[in-house]
Amino acid sequence: MEIGDKLLRLLKHWQEHNTEHAGAYLRWAEEAEKAGFNGVAQILREVSSRTEDLNKLLKDAEKEVSGG
Repeated sequence: MEIGDKLLRLLKHWQEHNTEHAGAYLRWAEEAEKAGFNGVAQILREVSSRTEDLNKLLKDAEKEVSGG
């Protein structure tokens, strides 16, 4: 398999899992907050909120590999 094909597969895979993980980050933020780890909860919420931005960057990389 050519490196471009591998990159495309990876980029799509990362986008998919990035979205899936966003929900997990929110669930763990709630758990962290309940346990008194408010700073960790805030960080996890921030990470989750940046999911769309990260997916856009991964999509841009995908376009670069695809040639347009």
